[in-house]
Amino acid sequence: MTEEVRKSLSQARLRFNAKSPFFAVLIGNLHIEQVSDDHEIQTAATDGSSLYINGPYWMKSTAAERDFILAHEVLHIAFLHISRRGNRQPERWNAAGDFAINLQLQGLGFTLPQGVLIDHKYDRMTADEIYDLLPSEKCTCCHGMIGDGQPTEADIAWWKGVLERAKHADRMYGNNAVGVYLKFGEFQPTIDWRKELWNIMGNSTDFSNFDRRLVHESTYVEELVNRSDTKGMCAICIDTSGSVMNVLGKFIAEVKEIVDLYQIEVPLYWADYDLIGPLDIEEIDRPRGGGGTSFVPFFEEVKRKEYERVVYFSDLDGEYPCGTDADVLWVVPTGTVKIPPFGRVVKIMKGDDK
Repeated sequence: MTEEVRKSLSQARLRFNAKSPFFAVLIGNLHIEQVSDDHEIQTAATDGSSLYINGPYWMKSTAAERDFILAHEVLHIAFLHISRRGNRQPERWNAAGDFAINLQLQGLGFTLPQGVLIDHKYDRMTADEIYDLLPSEKCTCCHGMIGDGQPTEADIAWWKGVLERAKHADRMYGNNAVGVYLKFGEFQPTIDWRKELWNIMGNSTDFSNFDRRLVHESTYVEELVNRSDTKGMCAICIDTSGSVMNVLGKFIAEVKEIVDLYQIEVPLYWADYDLIGPLDIEEIDRPRGGGGTSFVPFFEEVKRKEYERVVYFSDLDGEYPCGTDADVLWVVPTGTVKIPPFGRVVKIMKGDDK
């Protein structure tokens, strides 16, 4: 590494020490290498554990742009973007990660260099969600990830620990602006929507009778209870306002498997602005509705029937009641950014395969 690049990196670290405990911890743990001037990396990139910068590009950047470059690349690492890529197209996944990171850095006041990927229609989405919305053709990015390999388990564990220390430093010594702003982004762990669906459709109070068909797999799935009354049962409501049809088939298939495995009866409701139901689960292949959306009629029904567990499939765009005593799981399509006033949210990605 040349002396001028080394000196400029030290200056950048000092700036982060002064203004952001969060990024100071991340960048303080970042291994940085300078590549040759004619290297294929003409800007900056990471392989999931180290940062590689092109000297001429780095030196012609302003101090504010250098701060952005360091923050951008270290978030690729801290958010484990390379290890989360899986079988996704590398260039498209790289672009998705860039969109997610750049929007968050812009919101934190960083100066974005000319030509970086930025589009506010992806605001508050994760890289996983953005990937599903990007065109399949090749994407080009200004900064990004390199290499076909995966970080080692040790590297992943190390960066998870660094990220936790950075968040702790932000809470202890910063104004917490970073943690507050980024909490809707890649900090959120990937949630298995199928696991959440199976859990909420189970009886969470009685573990006396697990499914012995799965014992050989060391998996204990609680048996669902078919009660004679409605109290304690799980109810399903599907928003039929028209905006959730792109992933409805995946949801229906999963519900059918749960119902078939346990031979239970689950009350089903269709809802746009009006409520239709309760119906037999066999009606799940025949949706009805098509108007606007209000969640109020269904949750009034939940109160009347004393349903304790509720699965509501929707894009969350509608009129809400004041609240509910039921345990609510909202299952939403990719790209949904609204936050309901109660309940838990899981997202079904287009790329999810059964």
